[in-house]
Amino acid sequence: MPDNTDEMLFCREIRAAMESELNFTGIAVYQYGMKLAEFNGDMELYDESDRLNSLCAGDVDEALRACEYGGGTYEFKPALDALIEQYGLERVSFVLACEVNYDSIFGRYPDELYKWAREMSNSEHYGSYGIRTRPNVLVGLIAELQARTGELSKQHRYAEELTKAEMIKLIMADIVRRDPEYPTRGLEEIEKNMRRKSIEDVRNDYYFYFPNEKTKMLNNEPGLETETQHKRLYVDMDGTLAVFNIVDDMTPLYQEGYFAGLHPQENAIDAIKIIMRERSDIEVYSLSAYLHDSPHALAEKNGWLDAFLPEIEADNRVFVPCGSDKAAYIESGVKQNDFLLDDFTQNLNAWEQGGGTGLKLLNDINNTRGTWQGNKTRFDNTPREIADKLKVVIDGIGTVKDKNPKRRDNFHLYEQNGYSKKNLGGREMAKQSNKKKN
Repeated sequence: MPDNTDEMLFCREIRAAMESELNFTGIAVYQYGMKLAEFNGDMELYDESDRLNSLCAGDVDEALRACEYGGGTYEFKPALDALIEQYGLERVSFVLACEVNYDSIFGRYPDELYKWAREMSNSEHYGSYGIRTRPNVLVGLIAELQARTGELSKQHRYAEELTKAEMIKLIMADIVRRDPEYPTRGLEEIEKNMRRKSIEDVRNDYYFYFPNEKTKMLNNEPGLETETQHKRLYVDMDGTLAVFNIVDDMTPLYQEGYFAGLHPQENAIDAIKIIMRERSDIEVYSLSAYLHDSPHALAEKNGWLDAFLPEIEADNRVFVPCGSDKAAYIESGVKQNDFLLDDFTQNLNAWEQGGGTGLKLLNDINNTRGTWQGNKTRFDNTPREIADKLKVVIDGIGTVKDKNPKRRDNFHLYEQNGYSKKNLGGREMAKQSNKKKN
């Protein structure tokens, strides 16, 4: 086994073997596929990141060849040091994860590595960037990488250790905290401009908004504990996971079997299952209002989840009395890393006022007034599209602004009967009732 002096020599050999001497650590990793890049107007970022990913893959092979010292034995630490020095930890992790994801059809890696790869790549892109090193060797390099990232995740992190997306997310949250009435269009423009900047420029912006963090770094004090902040996704039921039934009055909602018989919104349900399967760093909850004076509603809602989304366990099911503020029922309060997928603007507004982030599910009867200006995605997107758009919002990569889907065929009949469009969105459910339904 080489000693430290040998490791330094290995690193020099690796750098000499690499085709480019440029440092790419300041260029953001675009972790999503071409379709989302086109949707968000990020093709320039996608193309640049994709090109560097291919270069990184080739240098993985070069670095490992330079670190083989006989008999098929490798010294992974200097190889990883050189790769991270040139490309950054985030890009190296992403490229290796894509390679493992691509191999899932062959099954040449341990099962736990496939799970790791899904979490690290955060993308619908499962293609390889062309790494030619044998899987049994890459397993060793990834083990060294996991040890490195495991150490980082336990530490308080300074801006020098934050990803570009993490810093942008913190900056945007601070802008809203300082001025809750800041125009949505202005916020979108600020975020878009920051995504186009290099990581160094974003880091300078970050220190402008959080000047104390630079002082902490210089004094070797703990920085922001961003890596270990828990991400929570709360998902509404009626109108989001379940198809909302338009009713003439409140009577049917009190009948036995009403909530048990709601049809599943299959694309939304499957999207949540994708999130739960691919992202262990996101804890998923259901968050639904129920008629507290109904003898059937609560039990039927639990039974409905058992039937259609049993992956959400009992401890992660939150029910609030109809008409209550959902944000007020979140244990420990709504935080910056809390996200709500809901079809009702009032719930989403209250959530964001509490400090979280909302994403509206556009079904075939809501969003008639266009009062919600935040993130929104259509119910008729594919499960993969909905899941990836959720990831875009949760990971702070960008915003999601889908257009309204086609209206339900019988929509006009309810307008003729005197029901407001807000009621048709499923929130009062009858002319005489002030109760909100969820």
